[in-house]
Amino acid sequence: MGTVIRVVIVDDHPLVERGLAAAFATDPGYGIEVVGTASSPDEAVDVVAGSIADVALCDVMLGGEPAGLRLIERLRALLRPPAIVMLSSYDAPGFVDAALKAGASGYLIKTAPLDDIAGAVHAAAAGQPVTSDWLLARARTAPSAPSPRELDVIRAVASGRSNSEVASELGLRTKTVESYLHELYQRLGVASRTELVTLAIHQGWLTGPGEDRPGR
Repeated sequence: MGTVIRVVIVDDHPLVERGLAAAFATDPGYGIEVVGTASSPDEAVDVVAGSIADVALCDVMLGGEPAGLRLIERLRALLRPPAIVMLSSYDAPGFVDAALKAGASGYLIKTAPLDDIAGAVHAAAAGQPVTSDWLLARARTAPSAPSPRELDVIRAVASGRSNSEVASELGLRTKTVESYLHELYQRLGVASRTELVTLAIHQGWLTGPGEDRPGR
């Protein structure tokens, strides 16, 4: 790795942020210079805009919400946007799909070897896609996300509300809520409220880029 790639690390866990920076600094063979770090989306935009970063290495979850997904669009709108590689503890297909559709160069899991992360940084800087094949396969074969109204129903169900309580909260008839659930069961191949909520969490639908809080 002869070319030195300038990187900004965006992560709200200091140990991850400092650990990656220290690892890259300790071994010049990686050819990566960390030119800035940030722990929030606003800070990330300021740091990247004020540096000459080739790549932004971003966590998905920032401050307890998937703000890293929304950050992609903000970074890409900068005058000199970096390539963006998402580095997350979450392998939910919904997160992977949302990140790539928003313009990220790739998506890696934090348990990936440091050599793989460094290789992804260099590949992204060169304009190459860097998402692991198994993550891409999971994202491509994942079921289609529910509609916004269906997600409202799933969130209410996830909070433990009965069908009548869901109906009252969302301004629907109880029969309408039952119809939503029946349609979701049929389309997604689940047989109970628990299976529905479990699938939604696993796919990342309850913490997608339009949500404020996980499970809200």
